[in-house]
Amino acid sequence: MVQDYVTDVPYTAGFYGEQSPLYINYVMALNGIAPRRLDAEFTYCELGSGQGVTTNTLAVCHPDARFVGIDFNPEHIRNARATAEAGQIRNVTFIDKSITDLDQTDLPDFDFITLHGVYSWVSEETRRAIVELLKRKLKPGGAAYVSYNAMPGWSALAPLREIMMAFTAQMKVDSLEKARQGVAYLQFLRDRKAKYFSDNPSANAMLDFIMKHPINYVAHEYFNQHWNPMYVGQVAREMAAGGLSFAGNVPILLNYRDASVPKEFQEVFATAPDRVVFEIHRDFVRNEQFRRDIYVKADRPPLRDPERRPLFDGFNFGTCLAREALSTKVNMGGAEVSLTGAIYPALIAALASGTKTLAELRADPTLAAFTDRDIFDGARSLVLGGQFVPFVRSVKPAAQASATRLAIPQPFNRVMIETRLFAGLPLYLASPTLGNGVLVSMFDALAMLALTNAPASEAPEWAWSLLQRAGRSLMHNNVAVQGKEPHIAHMRSTIDSLLGPRLAKFQELGIVVPA
Repeated sequence: MVQDYVTDVPYTAGFYGEQSPLYINYVMALNGIAPRRLDAEFTYCELGSGQGVTTNTLAVCHPDARFVGIDFNPEHIRNARATAEAGQIRNVTFIDKSITDLDQTDLPDFDFITLHGVYSWVSEETRRAIVELLKRKLKPGGAAYVSYNAMPGWSALAPLREIMMAFTAQMKVDSLEKARQGVAYLQFLRDRKAKYFSDNPSANAMLDFIMKHPINYVAHEYFNQHWNPMYVGQVAREMAAGGLSFAGNVPILLNYRDASVPKEFQEVFATAPDRVVFEIHRDFVRNEQFRRDIYVKADRPPLRDPERRPLFDGFNFGTCLAREALSTKVNMGGAEVSLTGAIYPALIAALASGTKTLAELRADPTLAAFTDRDIFDGARSLVLGGQFVPFVRSVKPAAQASATRLAIPQPFNRVMIETRLFAGLPLYLASPTLGNGVLVSMFDALAMLALTNAPASEAPEWAWSLLQRAGRSLMHNNVAVQGKEPHIAHMRSTIDSLLGPRLAKFQELGIVVPA
């Protein structure tokens, strides 16, 4: 244990796309704050970068920018550096230091500083050091992403965490074993009808939530000495001490009052004197458990809604989905919503064949019947619905020529496929056109890898051989596929599918190219 934080167990190696500069920029624009320029060199720092998956992925997406990852767990930094070296990433630096020891470190000023899973797991002293670093090293107009366990949502979990800590306090074992023993003790209490569980149904849901996660995640999440779920008002006050003001939050839905607040609360919430007060009240309505907030070092108030349109001029609107997957029925906050109005099918048709800026959409003859406001509101609604996203670079349709072999142009992406294919973790590949990571299924990743090693006619057999060497089987309808021929048949179907319309989309994203 160093600085009261678990270091004897490596943290899970996850990717968090909401930390991308483009995503942060979009949230800033939604809230009337000028985005940072991404078409020139910019600087980005992740505090508590862990295994470096997010920092490395984003560095590949933005090769002209400078990235720094900082973490005081030596094993994390070794793994992050090894991945960067294997992936031939030249624009990233990893620093093995505690946040409280950075005052003597030669760091540049940053356009973006992000912290995921750090702020509510460290001491008050470390939080002060974070705020001081933001004050010193975040450029004027720069943005900070800060995620943390939030109140009131975590109030039901605090007693569970407390009893796990008490039960394991005297055990002479590592953090991983303490986590196992702590979770087992909670199960013991529940199985024997401890009254806390019968009187608090949410505690049962919380225990189920804990049990779904890898044990190293549980060790880091609950077994640090400092574990302080926080109210948004408290975090806002601490950030204000560093000259930062609240600028928005993730996911994008939460930046729309009408979409994120039940209608019975909207009238009274409209009277909130400022955004932070609004957020405080909404957290109780939503029983928020985890917040991902954007703060900015701004010298002017946010623009009002009618003045915000120019802030979106630099975004390329597009989609990561194939044309047949697009629909005016979208998911918003877990509910399916139909986008009504002629503008939506027209915009979908215009954007399905490649990205377009707002200026390009206004100049599109197929949209001539719609006003600038129609196009502006419609594009934002499509992003809100999740099927469309902002891209950092313009993307034109990829050629539909057939391919029998593929190449993976980014060495980092090949490393990620080869090392994470059978790890049971979500696999994100870097897209330099999107400016973010793209979630790729295990089937598609295996097909990509097979097609880089063998022509399409031989790739199913190659994939079968790889599965055999790894001691793995494909799954179909949650049942393991048995035998060579069924595996080859499944892989042939997957490869044929990949080489269809989806190949063009992966080409547009810069993930694969025909060899």
